[in-house]
Amino acid sequence: APVNHYSKVNLSNIFEYMDQPLAYRIFEQLASKMPKHGRIAFWNLFVDRNSLGSEANLKLLKEVSHDLKKIDRVWFYKNFWVEEVT
Repeated sequence: APVNHYSKVNLSNIFEYMDQPLAYRIFEQLASKMPKHGRIAFWNLFVDRNSLGSEANLKLLKEVSHDLKKIDRVWFYKNFWVEEVT
């Protein structure tokens, strides 16, 4: 049977290459296919994008993001973010 949802999504810096309205639509689409407490993890190089301000049912996990960024071995990304479906 086909899977119609994801519980975790790991993305690189895809949001760098799109404008904010398109990024919001991607966040909304991802969140709509995920169960409650599903998580999206992603990196940013230069352009900080997240779901804040979108209509996606996502919560930015600032403390988790910060703690994971501190131990991340990938030095060239500016930020690492984790968001959770509410």
